[in-house]
Amino acid sequence: MDVVDMDHVAIRVSDLDRALDFYHDLLGMEIRDRERYEDGEVPYVAVVAGGRHLHLVPSDDPVDV
Repeated sequence: MDVVDMDHVAIRVSDLDRALDFYHDLLGMEIRDRERYEDGEVPYVAVVAGGRHLHLVPSDDPVDV
């Protein structure tokens, strides 16, 4: 199998606002789906670069890296 493209990647974050500060404010990635997240429609806020989405999934669980 050859991987030739990706649509999106999901990352669990313990602090959504801090993650958005980094991805949006520092790196300049566009924010999408914030309203849908706040309305409970999706479990993430997306940031976008070059048509690829990074889903920031808030989590209270410990993040094991």
